Amino acid sequence: MKITKIEINHFRALENFVLLVEEDLSVVIGKNNTGKTSLLSILDRFLGESKSSFEFHDFNKNYLTNSFPFNTGKTLSAEEYIPFYISLTMHIEYNETDYIGNLAKLFMSLDPKDKTAIIRFEYVMTYELYLSALKDYAVYCSKAGKKKRNIREYVEKYHSKYFKQIIKSINPIDTNEFVEIKEKGDIQRIINFKYIKAIRDVSNLDEAKEKSQTLSKLAVKYCEARRQETLDESLLDDVLKESDIKLDQSYKKIFKDVITDIERFSYGKDEAKISVKSMLSASTLIKENANVVYSKETEYLPEEYNGLGYLNLFAMIFYINIQIDEFRKITKANQVPADINLLYIEEPEAHTHPQMQYVFIKNIQAKLQEGRKGKEGEGEINLQMILSSHSSHIVSQSDFEKVKFFYRENDAIYSKNLSDLKTEMIASGVNGENRFRFLKQYLTLERSELFFADKVIFVEGDTERILINAMMQKTDINNKDIDGYIPLMSQNISVVEVGAYSHVFDEFISYLGIKALIITDIDSTKGKLSSNGRKYYEACKVSSGEETSNASLKHYFNNISFEQLKALKKAEKVLTKNTEGKWIADSKGLIRIAYQTMQNRYHARSFEDAFICCNYDFIKQHKDEFKGLKNRKIIKDSKGSYYEIANKCIDKKSAFATDILYFSDDNYSNWIIPEYIKEGLEWLAK
Repeated sequence: MKITKIEINHFRALENFVLLVEEDLSVVIGKNNTGKTSLLSILDRFLGESKSSFEFHDFNKNYLTNSFPFNTGKTLSAEEYIPFYISLTMHIEYNETDYIGNLAKLFMSLDPKDKTAIIRFEYVMTYELYLSALKDYAVYCSKAGKKKRNIREYVEKYHSKYFKQIIKSINPIDTNEFVEIKEKGDIQRIINFKYIKAIRDVSNLDEAKEKSQTLSKLAVKYCEARRQETLDESLLDDVLKESDIKLDQSYKKIFKDVITDIERFSYGKDEAKISVKSMLSASTLIKENANVVYSKETEYLPEEYNGLGYLNLFAMIFYINIQIDEFRKITKANQVPADINLLYIEEPEAHTHPQMQYVFIKNIQAKLQEGRKGKEGEGEINLQMILSSHSSHIVSQSDFEKVKFFYRENDAIYSKNLSDLKTEMIASGVNGENRFRFLKQYLTLERSELFFADKVIFVEGDTERILINAMMQKTDINNKDIDGYIPLMSQNISVVEVGAYSHVFDEFISYLGIKALIITDIDSTKGKLSSNGRKYYEACKVSSGEETSNASLKHYFNNISFEQLKALKKAEKVLTKNTEGKWIADSKGLIRIAYQTMQNRYHARSFEDAFICCNYDFIKQHKDEFKGLKNRKIIKDSKGSYYEIANKCIDKKSAFATDILYFSDDNYSNWIIPEYIKEGLEWLAK
């Protein structure tokens, strides 16, 4: 038995939200403010054991504006009234081997082939509560006079009176048909929900020593849950009884004077007398004496002497074990585990360095399996886990098939599955499976932070990669006086070197739905005949070019001719994908392709000759000092062939780029950015 889908309606930005849940571990990722904490909040409010209740501002803003029942200004009839609510819907699947005794109470379909149950939780204003609010508001208005609130403000202030939680079992065949479940205990026997929040209250500050005993407190809680099965209580009781006798004798001497004073000040001889007795118990002993320490050579140091990363990791491991024990209810022998146990772990990466994050995500799957199977003699339980994270390191080590990407669009939050991206790429039919494998490997090894970026720059080679930050800073300096300009260096932009493979990221760019600048080369070629009469193409100056060898340009511009490619205007290089899966010009598109254009009456083929063309005097001035140059004699006082200089004088492109940075002044004012890149960066900044 397992939860397969979660639907949420009208809760904050989670409006018509759907999350597909994996059988074991679902890894939820996304940028800040994309609903990950809201998901935890609504699960806790409907399923958790905490006392958290809904607030009026939990309702989706657009839903409030468009559907608040008092907006009409008239009293609605029962037929006209549409219930106003927040809902959480859980889809549960089961098979023939599952115990369905608890779930059977909710069945609404008698079809033996139907293996689905749907449970909906609602925080709702029913029609009766709607009428009650109208009535109470009328009374309030009669007393409030001129200072009265409007009805929206009134309901907001007293909303808890006019909403209630209800639970429904929905017919999977006809979702408009349902029965209300009166006993929440019936649901708790089906779904047991627990969570571990990101703020785990760990500290290693001296002034917060009391607070920093988190691990010791967790050790006590963990021990309390397990001591009945691990401690010999009778032996412990004998030891404690003997200690009580000895302590009583000591207490009699220690407290003699104060007890005498109490008797002297009391009202009479018939009043009850006090004494101090030792009453050691196993639970008290554990609470006071179970302290977590860590060893350093021959010394044992207090837990707060450890770093926050380790404190957080250790605390999380304690929490996970405690919650799994709670799922199993090992301290409540008369109870059995729920049919489904759902654990939500929020941001396990807090305070931890990348290597620790790698280790955690690699081991959490094994821990999940251990928790599901239990120890010898314990029955297996259904355990599902949702793990939310902002960490690219955790994403890189996760099973991509189980990653859920949360993103915001038009003030609403949506969820995508990376498995859907795989399906889409394979369905494209153009080496889809190989392209997905490449993308997955590349993201895993190099650039998982793309999932958390607001914008991305794809660059082709080492030179652009090394110089791109300097060019972004230079763009910011040049545009700082423009009203409304947001500096590129203050934006969340990820830079990715992709070689000649930016076209492989086609579906991924669409999947992320973020603004992307692709900086590439026009790569002009000219046809020649080989000795056997076959035509082949070799690199040449743009002025002599007949074709481009750049696969990405061919892909994004749908194989237009080389002459058309050279003639494209700036606006025609901003693209969006149409319904047929082709990229077309669109001023509101999210992709901008930047490649060499005519500048200073010269059309460059690559970044290197474009830069040399714009900055010949800068290169000439430092030619003898540049480590990345050779054949320096070609660089003369009179400007020669930029194409020839790029091909014959640049020894190592990465060294050439480093030379440019090394000899730049403080504001990069002694060289200029090639126009095609400058235009692209200014577009990206908007």
